[in-house]
Amino acid sequence: MGDLAAGASVRFSMYYGVTGTESAALAELGSAGASTYALSKPNPADTGLPDGAPGVSYLGFSDLPCSVVTPVSTPAPVPVNRPFMLLVLATLLLAAGLRHQRR
Repeated sequence: MGDLAAGASVRFSMYYGVTGTESAALAELGSAGASTYALSKPNPADTGLPDGAPGVSYLGFSDLPCSVVTPVSTPAPVPVNRPFMLLVLATLLLAAGLRHQRR
């Protein structure tokens, strides 16, 4: 985007949300006029559901002051150690519960 001179400003729009499918997320981004976006969706191999179900979060931008946006290829899914993630989640919930009791 380049440097921004002292006292200068740049305006752009940012959109974020969650939808039920990738198709719905792309439709919302398209209707908002987002020219650049990122999607976060579950791996169909993990959920057994197509098109990003049960939920796709998105972040999009329009009116960015740059001339070229390079598309990025879809990365390979990152394997998740489910028992470890459940342990982390349980620990965080327990810590939040203990903190809430102290108040």
